[in-house]
Amino acid sequence: MKEFTQERNHFHAWSVGSVLHLNHISKYMKELTQERSRFHALNVGNVLLRNQFLSDIREFTQERSHFHALNVRSVLCLNQISRYMKELTQERSHFHAWSVGSVLHLNQISTYIRELTQERSRFHALNVGNVLHQTSENSHMREVIFLP
Repeated sequence: MKEFTQERNHFHAWSVGSVLHLNHISKYMKELTQERSRFHALNVGNVLLRNQFLSDIREFTQERSHFHALNVRSVLCLNQISRYMKELTQERSHFHAWSVGSVLHLNQISTYIRELTQERSRFHALNVGNVLHQTSENSHMREVIFLP
């Protein structure tokens, strides 16, 4: 596991609780983060409740928002088995996610996931809840989002 972080904010994490409850098996994880926001995460709780098996995960994040995540809870409730996941995120919004809860309730088995996101809106997601309720088996999923 390799992690590179440059933090220029005053309060990086106000309250982070119960991030990992059970096993976290990872291989070849790389993360690069540059944060310039004042309050990156005000309250993050119960992010992973069960096992997460990961292989070849790469994440690059540049955050320039004032309030990136005000309340993020129960993002993954059960297993997530992933392979070859790549994520590139550039965020320039003031309020990226006000409240995100219960995004995944069951298993997500994915291979070759690539996500590229550039966000420049003021209110990107005000409230996102109960997005996936059942099992999602994907191969070769690609998502590209550009918000003006």
